[in-house]
Amino acid sequence: MRIKIILFMCVFTLLNANNIRFVKESQQGIIYTDKMASTIYLNENGKISEIISSRGCGNFYSLSFDKKLIGFKLINESGMEAPAIVDIASGKVELLHDYVFNCGQVTFTNDGSYAYTINDDIFINNKNKIEIINLGYYSNNAPISTDGNFIVYNDGYDQMWLLDLNTKNRQIITNSEGGYYNPIWSKDSKKIVLSSIDGMIKVYNIDDEKMYNLGAGNSPDWSSDSKKIVYIKNEIEDLKILNSDIYSINYDGKNIEKITNTKNIIEIEPHFSEENDDIIYQKMNENNIYKYS
Repeated sequence: MRIKIILFMCVFTLLNANNIRFVKESQQGIIYTDKMASTIYLNENGKISEIISSRGCGNFYSLSFDKKLIGFKLINESGMEAPAIVDIASGKVELLHDYVFNCGQVTFTNDGSYAYTINDDIFINNKNKIEIINLGYYSNNAPISTDGNFIVYNDGYDQMWLLDLNTKNRQIITNSEGGYYNPIWSKDSKKIVLSSIDGMIKVYNIDDEKMYNLGAGNSPDWSSDSKKIVYIKNEIEDLKILNSDIYSINYDGKNIEKITNTKNIIEIEPHFSEENDDIIYQKMNENNIYKYS
């Protein structure tokens, strides 16, 4: 095991301690947001700049497949929402729709198409040809699969549905025993990892139509080969997080591995590096980014 600090963020006027959240890697450098998710930053070889600053813009933001664009939700002073894309290199922001009461997050396919929700509708933009499908519910996070063939979304009871964009068939993939949120597609577009409100992680496999229960955990992320998931397990006492550690596991619940074993240290938001599946993560109350390889 080898753990290395790959980035140290000096504390200065733009950043306060524990402000580094939701780290991603782009062509220009490391992307992250702050504790309030109100600004998205770029660290380019140690030079830090603001890409976009807006209330909540850092929540559930996404990167395009070529790592050049960021998709996010833009909220104006009146609380109205609009899906938007910003070019990382130029900082140019493009609104994808007029401001509305409820819009969803922007997600990308491998070929550059993208999708977002406007009220109860999902908009799929494929080479500037827009298809609109009514979902029957407003879903803030309804990601499109990387191959562009499926949408996963939650209904008014926080159950997850799978929409086939080719046949327009849709099916519920969760039971009604609890609610689910934050669906994340595997890189091969065949599996979806879900978080449940009661703190469990589950994976739905489209090929065999099975749901795999991975047990307790949060903040899951996929490996590049779509076979493994990295996630966090928290130790909680009296509603307070005392400790957390990072684990990896096969998508079917087999071969669990404990990555960190630290006492009184809270690791957060692990994800696999795009290049070689190193595990990138942060620690609570620190401004460092760590790499496990």
